[in-house]
Amino acid sequence: MRSRFEIVADEHDRFVFQFLASDGSTLLRGLPSRDRYTVQVELMQARTALRVGNRFVKHTDDDGGWFAVLTQKKGDPIARTSTVRSERELDDLIEQLAKHAVGAPLLKHQDA
Repeated sequence: MRSRFEIVADEHDRFVFQFLASDGSTLLRGLPSRDRYTVQVELMQARTALRVGNRFVKHTDDDGGWFAVLTQKKGDPIARTSTVRSERELDDLIEQLAKHAVGAPLLKHQDA
C-alpha cells in the first residue's frame, strides 16, 4: 500500500490524524481531539506546514531518541514525528515527510 494520511479514533474516543509510510509505519501523528472536524482542520494545517518547510522543531527524549514537532507559522504544535535513534535519521524522516506527505491521499476514518 502507498503512503497515506488516516484519521483514526483511539481507545478514548478521540480522533487523530496520522501519516503512514507505505509499509504501514506511523511517521507523523497529530494531536488528539474529541472533535473530528478539528482534526481535519489540523490535517490541512499540517499539509501547509509540510509544504512551506522549516516548521519542524527537533527534540531529544530521555532515552536519547530524536523526534520533531511540526508547528504552525505562529509556533503552535500540530503534530509529532515518530522517535528515531539519531539526528541524522530524524533529518531523513523530515525529508521523507516533505517529499511524500504533502500530496498523500486521506483514507476514510479508521479505528486505531
